[in-house]
Amino acid sequence: MRTVVRVRSASSLPFYDESIQLARSMGESRHLAFAIAVKNHQFFHSMTPEGIGELEEAIAISRENGSDTELMWALSANSTAT
Repeated sequence: MRTVVRVRSASSLPFYDESIQLARSMGESRHLAFAIAVKNHQFFHSMTPEGIGELEEAIAISRENGSDTELMWALSANSTAT
């Protein structure tokens, strides 16, 4: 089961980054793609080049895994960034 807590605050960035780091270290590619997408979806109004790069990684992972949910999140965040 996945719990998503969405907070739009710079103080929430460490939590998003920790989620990404944990998913990456555990080899959980679907969770990694989802965590990246959720993080960047929250900050789409102030998207950075780093954030766009993360989203491109999430999109690639999602396509590789055939993960529609993660792909949807990543694409929706990316579409607001461009």
